[in-house]
Amino acid sequence: MAKKAKDSSSQSVPESVYQLKVTLDGIRPPIWRRIQVRGDISLFKLHNILQAVMGWYDYHLHQFSIEGEFYSVISREADMLGDDFKDEKKVKLSKVIPGEKFKFTMNMTSVIAGITIF
Repeated sequence: MAKKAKDSSSQSVPESVYQLKVTLDGIRPPIWRRIQVRGDISLFKLHNILQAVMGWYDYHLHQFSIEGEFYSVISREADMLGDDFKDEKKVKLSKVIPGEKFKFTMNMTSVIAGITIF
């Protein structure tokens, strides 16, 4: 009896990996980190990763600004950012970043980090 060919549709497609260069704006000499993250993480998870790699303790409100859209955590404190943002827990990095070289910012109340996707 002949063996059936494997169904290629059952094989999972590998998730994209994004290489990010995180740079603090306005500081000389530059302070930066280069990290790699999966494209299927939420912006909330990316925020937590950035806190860890930069040695921060999540003391400040933050907001991602990507292509004119704003993303943050829905909370009472976030009301200070205004009401014109989307819930970052519901948005995957791969859905808002095209995958090619691209820049976006993460603003915190006292720090601005420029992030470049390579």
